[in-house]
Amino acid sequence: TTAGGKQKLRWVVLGAGQLAVYSDKKDAASAKPPKCTVDMRADVSRVVCDSMSSFSITLAREVKDAKDKAGKAKALHKAGESLTFAMDDSKELTAWVNDLTNVWRALQVGR
Repeated sequence: TTAGGKQKLRWVVLGAGQLAVYSDKKDAASAKPPKCTVDMRADVSRVVCDSMSSFSITLAREVKDAKDKAGKAKALHKAGESLTFAMDDSKELTAWVNDLTNVWRALQVGR
């Protein structure tokens, strides 16, 4: 993923209308809380395929990280910002864009 110009390897899981971003596959497999969760219905304003190697999600509202022990969560990304995801495999990228777009569109019905 890329946010604020910094690229970091992340493990991303799409399920139950949410995109969960983990540090790595091991964290996801061991049921650690994600670094952040993006609600595809409320948090996303659009999904854009930027090239054959990247796509982005434009945020409709602020995304916060998981709550700390005191129950506070800090803002990670502001509304209007984009999260960019890069991949080496264009077929995998196309599959992600199609899946995310279909989930987002389905969740917009009745809003």
